[in-house]
Amino acid sequence: MHEQNNRRVNIHDKGHNTLHRPQRLQRPDQAAQKKQARRQLDSHEHMLLASKRSGTIMTVSLMNGANVSGIVTDFDRYSFTIKDGSGVEVCMFKHAVATFRSAAPRV
Repeated sequence: MHEQNNRRVNIHDKGHNTLHRPQRLQRPDQAAQKKQARRQLDSHEHMLLASKRSGTIMTVSLMNGANVSGIVTDFDRYSFTIKDGSGVEVCMFKHAVATFRSAAPRV
């Protein structure tokens, strides 16, 4: 007679369970691309970043003719924030800006 195998199979054991899907392994180049997912800065954003780091005063001319001067405190893809001489932070959308220029470095 044949001997029956009385060994029980643990269905939660990943080594013996064939019901689980195998995990996909990422290629090294795909993993590197995910880490470098930052977007590149636009040309005007380099100027904003330099102004933010150095603390230079920027003068912004808006489409309605108003001018705002101050130090760039933050910016993103669609807007930026300037702290004016009185300490008030002004947030502006980039699509409302006609021009901006930087003044001499802050002393």
